[in-house]
Amino acid sequence: MKKISLVILSLCSPLALANTYIGAGIQLNNASLGSQASKTAEIAGRTLDLQGADTELSGHIFAGHRFDNNVGLEFGYTNFEKDAEFEEVIDANSAREFASNIDLRQLSIALTYRYRYNASLSAIASLGVVHHDASFSSSYEIDVENGVDTDLISVNTSDDSFGGLASVGVVYEVYKNINVVAQYQYARTSVAGNSAFMLSASYSF
Repeated sequence: MKKISLVILSLCSPLALANTYIGAGIQLNNASLGSQASKTAEIAGRTLDLQGADTELSGHIFAGHRFDNNVGLEFGYTNFEKDAEFEEVIDANSAREFASNIDLRQLSIALTYRYRYNASLSAIASLGVVHHDASFSSSYEIDVENGVDTDLISVNTSDDSFGGLASVGVVYEVYKNINVVAQYQYARTSVAGNSAFMLSASYSF
C-alpha cells in the first residue's frame, strides 16, 4: 500500500504534470454514416432517413502532453447522436410513432504540432487515430393519449471501427496557462465520418 501511495503522489507531482494540459468545449457536427444499412432504418414498412437527420451540438473533452514547444500528444473524447422520427395519426387519441437513433462515441489519440506566431497566438495541427463505437436503435409503437402506450417493435444493434483523424486550428492564450482553441476536425471510420467545428478552453499545468 505504501508503494502504491508513493506512485500516486509521484504522478500528481508538479514535475509529472509539467507540459500537460486538459480542456473541454463544444463542437458543431456534420456527420455522415458509413454504410447504407445505417443511413436508413426500415421498420414496419416505414423508411426513416438517419443520413438526412441533423446532428446537434455536442461537448468534448481532451488532455495532452507537450514534448517540446512544438510537438505533443493529445487524447480526445466526444459523443453525438442523429435521430429520425415519423408520426402517423390513427385517431384523436392515438398515433403510430416510428423512431430511429444512432448514438456515436468517438475516442481519439493524435500527434499535434504547434507553430507560435507570437507570445499569444499559435497555429496547431494534428494527425492521429480515431475509434468510433456506435449504437443503433429503431422502434415502432402505438402512442395513446391518456393511456398505456404499446411497444410493437424494438431493434438494437451496434458497430465499431478504427480510422483516421486530422485537424487544424488556432490557439490564443487569454491568460497565463489558459488558452482558447478554435479548430476544424475531420474524423473517418467505416462506421461514420464527421466534420466538426470546435471551440474549446484549456488549462496548462
